[in-house]
Amino acid sequence: MISDALAAEGVKAGIVAKIQDHLRNDRRFLQTLELVARINREIGLGSDEGPRGVVIHIHTNLKPGELRRRYEQEQAEEQKRGGR
Repeated sequence: MISDALAAEGVKAGIVAKIQDHLRNDRRFLQTLELVARINREIGLGSDEGPRGVVIHIHTNLKPGELRRRYEQEQAEEQKRGGR
């Protein structure tokens, strides 16, 4: 939709002038950057591709195997003491 609107004759020059004007205005600066990002996402390079997946790496010092062994050791000690 945006790419069709930008393809109209004479629209591109007007948009460039508006964006330049808005970037000079402190109140509209952030809104203008957000609009430019949206336009770039729709008609920019790679616009025909879907969003890429997100990969999250979690680094921790937890060792799940040790947690299980500790639980098993506590259960064995409890049984030795005459628990359950």
